[in-house]
Amino acid sequence: MALKNFFGFKKLNYMITRSIVFSSLESNIKKDLVLIDVNDKSGYAVLSLNKPPVNSLNKELFLALSDALILMETNNTRGVILSSTSPNTFCSGLDINQLYNPDPNELRELASAIYECWLKLYGSSFPTAAALNGHTIAGGCFLAISADYRVMCSNFKFGINEIKVGVEVPKIIIKTMERLMPRRELELALTCGKLYSTEEALKVGLIDEIANDKNESIQKSENFLNLFKNVPFHARSVTKQRMRKSELDFVRKNLEHNVRYFVKSVMNNEAQEAIKLYLHALKNKT
Repeated sequence: MALKNFFGFKKLNYMITRSIVFSSLESNIKKDLVLIDVNDKSGYAVLSLNKPPVNSLNKELFLALSDALILMETNNTRGVILSSTSPNTFCSGLDINQLYNPDPNELRELASAIYECWLKLYGSSFPTAAALNGHTIAGGCFLAISADYRVMCSNFKFGINEIKVGVEVPKIIIKTMERLMPRRELELALTCGKLYSTEEALKVGLIDEIANDKNESIQKSENFLNLFKNVPFHARSVTKQRMRKSELDFVRKNLEHNVRYFVKSVMNNEAQEAIKLYLHALKNKT
């Protein structure tokens, strides 16, 4: 495999695909949607979203991240840091173009990929941190709040704003965010699509630390993972699973319902009209 230095790690330059065979990974290389950087000494891995320019989420990216997380579990990774190769954006959320006048079957596949990825991230056996080196919006925020810890660089935006394009906020996002911030503040934020500054996000509990740049966000994320170096892995993992059982069970036991709800929410007339207007506004800006 091609190896390069990246923040002191080795870079494994490949995309994790759904057809992955762990013993012969290179044969399945297609596209670098997720870059995996492993520190052999610490046992930590950095998973960097790599879908320029702003890491807009689609089914393929969710599947790539899911398979990267499976690989981390298989290789007994001691901790994972989520990051981005984009200089100013961690993740801009779902690819809005795929939400306008979509094929229902493709939308169901996207929803399934979202929930499967969330289960692997939120329910991972290893500790996770998100090094947010840029704007973290909508689906990007969903990924970030699903990690155990968040470090965000200054002067960026963080939040869930789907409601502004007529898409209802899924219950699992509400349940996950309820663990982090006061319920009244959360209700106001979600119902008006509020985007927080880095400093505001820290104040309400959505992030845990602020960093000056990407290198520092990675270092502070490593510092968090180091808290567990001398903690027995199994005991910590089981305790984490018990703490998150309510949210995990909600998705596992109601997966098909959650998928149908997502499809219905995106395809309703109000949402489609709002998405159409949003895309039209974007086109006029270019």
